[in-house]
Amino acid sequence: LNFLHRLNLFDNEIEGSIPTTYGTFYNLHFIDLGKNQLTGSIPSEIGGLGNSLVEFWLESNQLSGTLATNLRALPLLKYFDVSHNRLTGTIADNMQRELLSLIEFRANDNALSGTIPSLWPYPLEILNLSNNKLHGQTSFINAEHWLELYLHSNLLTGTLPEEMFGLKDVRVLRIGDNRFTGSLPSGLWNLASLEELWGEKNNFEGSIPTEFGNMAKLDIFSMSYNKLSGSIPSDVGHIMPMVEFNISANALTGTVPSSVCGETRTNLWSRLWTACDSIACPPGTFHPDGAANYRGSCVKCYDPPDNDKNDSSGLAPLHQRLGQTTCKSVTYAIGDLNGDGEVYEHEALRLLWLSTHGRNWGDRFDDWDNRIGTKKCKLTGVTCNKQGDVVKLDLKGANLCDDGSGRPMVEGMCFGIPSEIGVMENLEILILSGNEYFSGTIPDEIASLKRLKVFEMSQCPGVTGTIPMALGKLKNLRTLDLSESNWSGHIPSDLTQLELLEKLNLGLNPHLSGTLPDNIGRLHNIKELLLSRMNLSSTLPSSLGNLTRLENLELYGNRFEGQIPNLSKNKQLKRIDVFNNEISGTIPWSLANLPMLQILHLKNNRIEGSLPSELGSLNMLSWLDVSLNQLTGTIPESFTNLQELRDLRLGGNKLYDPVPEGLCSNSKINGGLANHCGCDAIICPMMSYSPTGYATANEGCTKCSEEEGTLYIGSTACKHFSQRDMLSLYFDAIGGAEWWPVESTRGWKDENLSECEWEGVTCDADGEVNGIAVPQPNPRGIHRNDGWAELHASRTIHYSEDEPKIDLTGRRKPTAEEQAEIDRIL
Repeated sequence: LNFLHRLNLFDNEIEGSIPTTYGTFYNLHFIDLGKNQLTGSIPSEIGGLGNSLVEFWLESNQLSGTLATNLRALPLLKYFDVSHNRLTGTIADNMQRELLSLIEFRANDNALSGTIPSLWPYPLEILNLSNNKLHGQTSFINAEHWLELYLHSNLLTGTLPEEMFGLKDVRVLRIGDNRFTGSLPSGLWNLASLEELWGEKNNFEGSIPTEFGNMAKLDIFSMSYNKLSGSIPSDVGHIMPMVEFNISANALTGTVPSSVCGETRTNLWSRLWTACDSIACPPGTFHPDGAANYRGSCVKCYDPPDNDKNDSSGLAPLHQRLGQTTCKSVTYAIGDLNGDGEVYEHEALRLLWLSTHGRNWGDRFDDWDNRIGTKKCKLTGVTCNKQGDVVKLDLKGANLCDDGSGRPMVEGMCFGIPSEIGVMENLEILILSGNEYFSGTIPDEIASLKRLKVFEMSQCPGVTGTIPMALGKLKNLRTLDLSESNWSGHIPSDLTQLELLEKLNLGLNPHLSGTLPDNIGRLHNIKELLLSRMNLSSTLPSSLGNLTRLENLELYGNRFEGQIPNLSKNKQLKRIDVFNNEISGTIPWSLANLPMLQILHLKNNRIEGSLPSELGSLNMLSWLDVSLNQLTGTIPESFTNLQELRDLRLGGNKLYDPVPEGLCSNSKINGGLANHCGCDAIICPMMSYSPTGYATANEGCTKCSEEEGTLYIGSTACKHFSQRDMLSLYFDAIGGAEWWPVESTRGWKDENLSECEWEGVTCDADGEVNGIAVPQPNPRGIHRNDGWAELHASRTIHYSEDEPKIDLTGRRKPTAEEQAEIDRIL
């Protein structure tokens, strides 16, 4: 691979270590091994790519060791990402010398320690060292071109370095969640290109300088949980509107300037409260987030002032501070939008609207913006009873969590179903299906909806997490539909406590695994059990046979194994669909006791045995698909009695002729193709094939070539059969396993022996079979010891160059006479 230029193996679940041989691919300039399961250290041999490597991506693996301090010079490397790994140790001081061209370096979310080097490569623009264990003070040289600097979530101390104020082009500065001290220097406000400033959870003190108003491009200013004091400068209003302005949990006093209370993201809720409350709660009030937002308004705090005396730092007492997040005397009620300490139905609805960005739901729901506080029963999708209680909430296709432009909200900005939905105690129907960008999970408080009968939250791929056990407490539930989403974990056994449940649909959740609960039979009222295209395994529980009201059983696309349980008591069953599993055993003849059965779909399993003739008594059966299994024998004549049959799929098994004439002349089966294709419309004959095993409107049964053949009717491909294959077929067809004496079966089908060594088989000098001697039949199991008898005139299948009787070599197709002789023997 000396000429390889790009190696892209991103997101492939690759395990093991990084091969050291990569260092010998001397023309390689791009390596992407990100988002795999790689372990071990970064091999120093990668340094051998010093004359070629430009991009090296290793993010989201399980790499350990140190940060490649022994790498040789990579002077051309521009992009180096080792984020989200398990790297330890310090950052080498020789970065500037070894990585001269580095533009972007990401090593965030590791366990790096030590101090941050002050000298970095001159071209560097993006540096991300967040979420590590770096400590000490910081200083930077050659940082004039930096655009983004991420140092948050470390243990950094001291004051902000002077060099930081020379980052004239920096756009993002994240230094939050450290131990920085001192005031916010005026030089910080000269960063005219700065768009995001995150400094929350430090020990900054002093006031917010008036120069703050000069930062015309600033979108985000987050300085919560510090010790800032004084008042908010009125000049802050000059740079509004902002995306985020967060100064909660400081020691700021006074009021929020009216010029600040504009249209910001934190001010999205300004129609519901005083606009300035959405910037910071006024003194004497509090909110868990320090400002009014989708979770509720600022609430008055009743802590006595005498518990709030100035501390030794000289900061203002709590009751005089803006943006407070705690109060000892009051428990905050999430969703209490009017501040009365209680949450009512209209507030729960408004909280759902706010937490899922209701203004972007679509024109159909515009009335929620104006009526949500006073006229809940007139809202689109809301139905109330005579008492004014909400009994139905239908938000199907409401564009929940849409950003307004047909895209999902930024990560972390969709808050899902609020737990306060539990106050809607009279709710009977809750429908949230068909919301592509809706995310979050189901809160446990849903268990409070004791009267809920229908809960549908399907087609919501952004929904994650496990299915909560709390759903098992909804004793009145009739319909539970969580299909086509992104649930993980197992099916909670608590769901089997829903004895009134009539429909359970968890299908198309590929990350739901585990087994089908053994006590599934407790769902005595279930009519539809839809658990397809998941990742379920193990055997099908026998308790399925107790579901006497079951009409639709869909379990296809899983990994179920074992036999089909006894379903003879499930008299209401109309559909059994278990295709594409690992079901084995035979088709139970007892399925013929299901008089309502219309669809029997067993395709692509490992089912053996013969087709039960009893199935011919299923008067309602319209679709029978047993293709791609290991069924043997013939097609029962009784299948001609299936007057409602429209689709019959038998291909890909080990079936033999004859095909019942009544099927071949049935113009209703398989689109009526029998009118044109005859028996081929039912199943392809010997020595022919089709991808489905039968003729379709697009493709008929194709004859095999002279060099190939088939062993059965309904084949999906032709293949070359050796004389060994033909002998094995012959052995099975005439019941060779029952030959007597036992010695007559010696060697047959033994993989370690040549077929010429099988008992009774003779070959010529070239290894071609020229005779087979078999024992006399053993009628009714009577043991015989009178030796060998011959087949044909001598009961032997003869071979000779002049007059070949039956060809088992697979080199040519048999003549009509030879085929007749094969059919007679088999």
